[in-house]
Amino acid sequence: MKKVIMIGLLVLTFSPLLVQADETTSGSVNEADTFSETISSERGDDSSQTQESVQTSTESQQEMIQTSSSQEVVGNVQGEATDPDEVIASIQEKTGIKDNSDIEILSEDSSTLRGSLSRGITDGSVTSFTQAQLDRLTDEELDNGNRLAMRYADDTMGFDIGYLARIVGALFVDKILSWEAIEPQLSFNANSYASFADLIPVVDQLQEYFRVVYPPNGVFLSLDQTVSNEWMISILTNLNEAEKEIKVDPDAYTPGRIAWIIHAVNQSLYLPDGAESSDSEETTQATEKQETATTTSSKEAAATADGEKTLPKTNEAPSYTLLIAGIILLLIVFLILWRRKKK
Repeated sequence: MKKVIMIGLLVLTFSPLLVQADETTSGSVNEADTFSETISSERGDDSSQTQESVQTSTESQQEMIQTSSSQEVVGNVQGEATDPDEVIASIQEKTGIKDNSDIEILSEDSSTLRGSLSRGITDGSVTSFTQAQLDRLTDEELDNGNRLAMRYADDTMGFDIGYLARIVGALFVDKILSWEAIEPQLSFNANSYASFADLIPVVDQLQEYFRVVYPPNGVFLSLDQTVSNEWMISILTNLNEAEKEIKVDPDAYTPGRIAWIIHAVNQSLYLPDGAESSDSEETTQATEKQETATTTSSKEAAATADGEKTLPKTNEAPSYTLLIAGIILLLIVFLILWRRKKK
C-alpha cells in the first residue's frame, strides 16, 4: 500500500515538469507558426507584383508566338520564283560576287591556269593563298579545282578568277572541302535532265549531291535549311510548271537548275500542304501549352497571396502528456480504493 502511494506521489510530483516541457514545445510550435504566418504575410504583400510579372511574361510569350506564326504563314504563301533576275540577285547576295553576268571560261590547261592565278596574286584579285602555296599545288590539284569551279558555274552562274581561287584553296590549301567525296558526285548533272520533273525519280541522288557538293561549311552556295524529299518533290513539280511559263531572251543568261532549287529552298517556296498544316498544328499546340502555363502561374500567384490561410502549421501535433498523467492517477486511486475495500 505504501509503495502504491509513493508511486502516486512521484507521478504527481513530476507531472508539472512534464506539463511545463509540453508547454515549452507548444510555445516553440506557436513561434514557428507565427514565423510561417509572417512569411506568408510578406508573400501576400508581394502577390500583386508576382501576378503582374506573370501577366507581363505571358503577354510577351504570346506576342512571340503570334510573330512566329505570322512569319511561318508568310513563308508558306510567298510568290513563285519565275524571274531569273531574282535568282541571279540571290546568288550574288549569297556569294558576295558583284557581277556574274559574264562567265569566265578558264583554260583547261593547268599551266595557263597557274599563270592566271599567279597574275591574280600579283594584282590582288586572288587572296585565298600566297604564291608560295600556289607553287606547292600540283597540276592535278589545279585541274581538279577547275573542274569543281566549272561545275559550280554550270549549276548556277559564272564567276571570276578570284572566286575560282577560293574554291581551289578550299579543296587543297585549307582542306575545307574533300575532293575524294566530291569527285564521284560530279557524275550527276542536274542540267543534263530535260526538265525539273525528270529529277523527281532521282530525288535521293539529288539530295546527296546537295549534301556533298554544296555543304553548309563550303565556300560557295548552300541550302539554308533541311529539305525533306516531300518538299524537294514539291519544289521540282512547281519549278517544272514555272519553267514552261518563263519567257527568256535566248541571248540572256539563265541560271542553272541547281540555282533555282537553292533559291526556292532558301526563300521557303513551294512548301507542301502537309508542312502548312503541320506548322498550324504546332502553332496551336504552342498556344494551348502557353494558356495552360498561364493558368498554372495565375493559380500559384493566387495561392501565394492567400498564403497565411493555406500554409500548414509547422510540427502541429496534439499533446498526450496530460492525458497519460490523468490516466495513471486514476489507476492509482482505483488501486487504493480496491485494496481498502478488500481489507
